[in-house]
Amino acid sequence: MRVLFDTKEYWSTLKAAGIPEGHATAIVDGLDRAMHQGVATHEDIVALNSDVVALNSKVERVENRLLIKLGSVMFVMMTISTAVLALVITRH
Repeated sequence: MRVLFDTKEYWSTLKAAGIPEGHATAIVDGLDRAMHQGVATHEDIVALNSDVVALNSKVERVENRLLIKLGSVMFVMMTISTAVLALVITRH
């Protein structure tokens, strides 16, 4: 959420309280930077959410491909095991 901050009014308040002009300017500038630096806007959050949804979709596709490959490996292993078992049984 963006915070509205009237720097001119705050500077005037500091000056009226007896703060020297240079100090008042430094205080106002520092506070203004601190209040607005690194603040995410609604648009930033919406964009990030879109990125997360897209990434989740990609992860699901990779997961599906891995499951298919795992199923194929299991089928091959079962086929090999059956063939080996058949050979063992026929040799006895």
